Amino acid sequence: AMGETGNQAAAAAPGLMLSAARHAQGLQIADVARQLKLSPAQVEALEAGNFDRLPGPVFVRGFIRNYARLLKLDPDTVWS
Repeated sequence: AMGETGNQAAAAAPGLMLSAARHAQGLQIADVARQLKLSPAQVEALEAGNFDRLPGPVFVRGFIRNYARLLKLDPDTVWS
């Protein structure tokens, strides 16, 4: 049974990918927040998969895809 943990893992996966790419590129959360016009808390919530702290699924998808592009990742790989 997957249950809650499976869903949380699925939610966390894009954030982990983004976080790893951000670290690899030497970017701080503040840098990303400034470029995406988000608050640092929102960027942290995206990376942690805490999507309940964000305005809604449509926004989350858009934020993640924009974040992926910023890091030169394929948005479809990060969030299909």
